[in-house]
Amino acid sequence: MLEDGAVDDDEDSSGSQHNDARENIMDFVDNTRHLDRSPSPGIREAEGGSKGSAPDAEHEANELETPFDDKYDDYASAPLQTQETRNANSTTYVFDIDGVPLVPNPWFHWRDRGRRLPHKRFFRTIHTEQPKKNLNRSLRFSKFSKRQMRPLGLSTDSRGFSAAELLDQAGRSPGSNQSKRALIVGQEQQNDAHLFILDLEKDCVLVTAEDINISVDIDSLIWVTSASGFQAAALNVHLSPLMSTRAAISTNNFVQVALMDAPQDEDELRKPQLRGSNYVPLSQIPHIEFGYSGSGERRINFIIFFPRMVHKPQKAKRYATLLPYCLQDLWFDRVIIPACNKILTTYPGLSEYLPPSLQDVRRRLGYKLKSIFIHEPNKVLQEVEKRIREGGELLSCFGSFFVVADGRGMKVVTKQCVSQGISSGEAHPTFEQIKISFPDLDWDRMLDRSHGELYLDVGISYHSNTRTPLTGLWRIPSLRTSFSKMDSLSPTIHPLGTLAFYGGIKAEMSAKSKKNRHIISRISYCLAFETIRSPGKEEYLCSDKDIVGRTQKFLDSVKSWSELFLSAQSRSYGVRDEVRGLASTVIAFLPGSIEKVPFIFTLGT
Repeated sequence: MLEDGAVDDDEDSSGSQHNDARENIMDFVDNTRHLDRSPSPGIREAEGGSKGSAPDAEHEANELETPFDDKYDDYASAPLQTQETRNANSTTYVFDIDGVPLVPNPWFHWRDRGRRLPHKRFFRTIHTEQPKKNLNRSLRFSKFSKRQMRPLGLSTDSRGFSAAELLDQAGRSPGSNQSKRALIVGQEQQNDAHLFILDLEKDCVLVTAEDINISVDIDSLIWVTSASGFQAAALNVHLSPLMSTRAAISTNNFVQVALMDAPQDEDELRKPQLRGSNYVPLSQIPHIEFGYSGSGERRINFIIFFPRMVHKPQKAKRYATLLPYCLQDLWFDRVIIPACNKILTTYPGLSEYLPPSLQDVRRRLGYKLKSIFIHEPNKVLQEVEKRIREGGELLSCFGSFFVVADGRGMKVVTKQCVSQGISSGEAHPTFEQIKISFPDLDWDRMLDRSHGELYLDVGISYHSNTRTPLTGLWRIPSLRTSFSKMDSLSPTIHPLGTLAFYGGIKAEMSAKSKKNRHIISRISYCLAFETIRSPGKEEYLCSDKDIVGRTQKFLDSVKSWSELFLSAQSRSYGVRDEVRGLASTVIAFLPGSIEKVPFIFTLGT
């Protein structure tokens, strides 16, 4: 468990040993802040936001400085917000008395609903050029009180059990009555025994600063850019759907873009500058994977977002973001494949290798994924824009699209680029070494805020290097205080198992914190989770149905997990802090980053 040192928020903490660092990233919840509606291009937050956040007057004022350009997007073609009918020649619908379709039809739900991009800097949600507080001043803990960690039900005359004592009570015979009484019923062996009260503070092991290894890395990147602003050295472009059951960005990563509302009346249709705008999380916008560069830990996925189709189905809790298969087929058959063919046929000798249609791809490969290397992917996007414009109503739902580069799990690469030497005296590697590790990306363009917004996740991990295997735990009360000092919105708590006071926290930053620190989110979690972590896997153990039915899949999964936990007994696990912020803020933190984080810790078994 990490011991925390108190630091005044106004002190310069770059050289102190009593500060701490932390950050964010990963999975998220769709919680955004409300901002008052104002004439476009004024901005408000998307509906369904977190409580306690207020409009930021300077935030909106800066946005109003962006001049409205009625040529930037196709505003005149937007259907009215109240328009619920389509061309009768396209299809026929059956409605109930309230106008709700009795037969759900993807062509009815997935259509142009009138949203548009409000201006060329729709990707910018932080409008100040420089943060008022640097990252190392923001990452800190306050001292915790052991009274905060007192187990519920533990009085002065009762005894709490450490985890080691609980295991002693269970004995060494798996499945025995003694084991079940201790671990399932939660009682001592005496007949009149009370229920166990677990007190993990008894398992705490004090270690010195020399017993802690600190590592810093860039774990993720997200670059939001327009179709015209996009540029990369090379990409592998998908020519067929991935056939996934989950959208690429299915949980809120706290990155938002500005979208213009559909016109509510004829006046707003004629004068688009009167329409309202709001910030919408990427996780609420329909999208599809465009291609990728690199492989393994160096893989960067490129995703195309379709703001015109933003909608939440009736009685649904989430926005619909996974395009139905019929719409994916239309996208690849009428847009992507013809656009790639148009660009590649300019190179002699390639025509025989290019599929003329999606049906041709499936006749050859079935439903396997087909990709093709593109040396100048920006030219493909230019052709995509042209085909959508010329495609009429059929392809209008794909209009106003923008591109997002999404890189995850980069820490294995970037940890090797960031120096871990604390006393070596050598200069720390610069961000240039990280850029070299991802050569397919146009870093100069990505770092230019006029073309898009680049977010980076800086990760700080604390590891034990003692001979005895130890497991680090975050104390949740301390984390909550730390997040509060960073002006975060209401956090999401992730307890470790059923432990009340230990685990992780993730939260979006408030508008004030975003403006002052250029940080949008933070997450702190325990690395013991890596024992069973399987990124992208929809079921970690098995389905509830398998558990209830005690199927062979359930039994096999229990055996696999048991072996994983047995193997983990000989390893140490630390804790980790991640912060997502603007690239310039994170890059400025990297030189000398290890000296900027604290050294006073306590690890518990």
